[in-house]
Amino acid sequence: MSTTTMQDIANVGMMPVSKADQLDQPLANLKARKTAGVALADMLCTELQQQAGKLKMFVQSLMDLDSDGREAFTGFLSKVLKERRVLVKENGSTLYKAINASASVRLSEMTTIAKALDKGHTIDLEQSYHTIVGQAREFLRGLGAGDKRGRKATHAVIKAYKSMLKLETINDEDRALLQSIIDYAGAVLENAGLAVEVEA
Repeated sequence: MSTTTMQDIANVGMMPVSKADQLDQPLANLKARKTAGVALADMLCTELQQQAGKLKMFVQSLMDLDSDGREAFTGFLSKVLKERRVLVKENGSTLYKAINASASVRLSEMTTIAKALDKGHTIDLEQSYHTIVGQAREFLRGLGAGDKRGRKATHAVIKAYKSMLKLETINDEDRALLQSIIDYAGAVLENAGLAVEVEA
């Protein structure tokens, strides 16, 4: 376990230098900056290990709950995630959406673990936290009950249809012709069970 502290990083520039470094101050400065970077990376790795350990404590607690407790747990998390989505929609900022997506990952992972436990999945707490999450996902997928994470890949025909929607026309005659092609393509997709949501 690392014992590096922020103070250690701050003190790097005050560390004694070798005789060679004394003759080459830019080299000494470069070594000091690189040492500070390595020390910070070491601290980050240690912090992430500690966080993963704390998350595994929640996994243990989930294992101790019965199905009613886990249902209440996932229900609460679902409510929080929905509230976050509403805030994101109201805010509209791309940056805010990215921040929320990142912050919601752990909640979604815990929901996946809880669902897997309810379906009979056995968890080995000797595994790393991320391995536990991955195994829970695979278990659910094996049952045909995936965790709904992410979205299905967009069908190539849908991509082609969406690109048509973005086409610009030169004149009214072209616009009318293109619109009739788009309408026809939309009907064909719907009949094929490939309905597409179009942003207003």
